Amino acid sequence: MRELNQQEIEHVSGAGFIADATATLGYGLGSVIDMGLKLAGVNVAKQPSEATQTLGRGIGMVVESSLSIVTSVFSSIYNSVFKRN
Repeated sequence: MRELNQQEIEHVSGAGFIADATATLGYGLGSVIDMGLKLAGVNVAKQPSEATQTLGRGIGMVVESSLSIVTSVFSSIYNSVFKRN
């Protein structure tokens, strides 16, 4: 059995740079909504920031999966065309 490299570990665990970045962006946008609602006198605690963080992470995971699929397809095409045995 072989040992996984860092990229494979991140891919299996679902963690990745894009998902983390979009989750942080979502949390930041949600925090702005939190402040706006607080100024308007509506007390929603941290629900908007947590919801937008989850949404951002989901969007990032979709983007990462799409990039992974495209990379695999092009890698397969490259290997079949240029690395024939």
